[in-house]
Amino acid sequence: MTTQLEVLIIRPKRQPIAPQRIRSKPGRSPRVCRLTLAIGFAVTVVLPGIASAWEIQLQAAPRRVFLSVGNGSFEADSGTVNLVQVDIPMGQVGSGVPLTMSSDSTQSRSPLDNYLTCPDPSSQVLIGASYRRRFGFEPAEATLRVTAPAFLVNGAGDTIPINEISWTVSAPGSGSPGIIPAGTFTPGTQTLTTVRANRYIENCHSFHFANSALRAAGTYTGQVTYTISSP
Repeated sequence: MTTQLEVLIIRPKRQPIAPQRIRSKPGRSPRVCRLTLAIGFAVTVVLPGIASAWEIQLQAAPRRVFLSVGNGSFEADSGTVNLVQVDIPMGQVGSGVPLTMSSDSTQSRSPLDNYLTCPDPSSQVLIGASYRRRFGFEPAEATLRVTAPAFLVNGAGDTIPINEISWTVSAPGSGSPGIIPAGTFTPGTQTLTTVRANRYIENCHSFHFANSALRAAGTYTGQVTYTISSP
């Protein structure tokens, strides 16, 4: 079963700065089933018989937001949509044992300062976001959100609930790796976190398929969209 997840990235351009990295403070021919979740996610199920996150201070600048999910460059827009996938071994379909999804991302270093944030991009997706403002009367923060469908769907119309996909977070060297928190996708729009003015935050997300029930063979697809905005 394969689940594919696509992520849309909103990335306004911004001028180079000289950031300083600081620690954030807590505040047989078996049939195959595929699950595809869009940032990119994919789960492949073989059915027997059927088939501390970082916070970096930025210089004040004209008001803008920046978001990077997976592969991307600091000063350029990117249309890349990365894929996350997992193959479910024969005999383990619906076992209830969560399976880690692999990623086709190659982004191991921060798009901001080239810091090695995600040592193993083959199983991690780097997510970074920033908000900059020049004047104190402008909004004090921006909001990072993700929007997901209710189900992943295959060609036959079979479905898998989106809440079968969750993510954990990490940030080597940071005392607060959950600056963008871990969670589980739910239908509709979820608020992930807020970004303070003139700050950039980032960490690594590793995605997991719950594998909680038997599924019909097929390729299941869906898409999630990450956004950052400030009123």
